[in-house]
Amino acid sequence: CSKIAAFDMDSTLINVKSGAKFAKNHADWVWWHQTVPKKLAELHKEGYRLIIFTNQAGIE
Repeated sequence: CSKIAAFDMDSTLINVKSGAKFAKNHADWVWWHQTVPKKLAELHKEGYRLIIFTNQAGIE
C-alpha cells in the first residue's frame, strides 16, 4: 500500500509574486511558507508519493 500526500499548488504550496491569479512564468512565484520545501522533502523521505494538483492551463 502506497502512502500519498496530495496538495493543490496555488495558494497552498506557492504564492504568485506579481499578485496575479496565476504565475506568469517560472520565476513569478515564491513558496507559500519557508517550511514548504523541507516538509515536502520529509514526506518524500518517509515514503510518500507526492501529488500536486493545479487547474492552470498549459502545465504538464
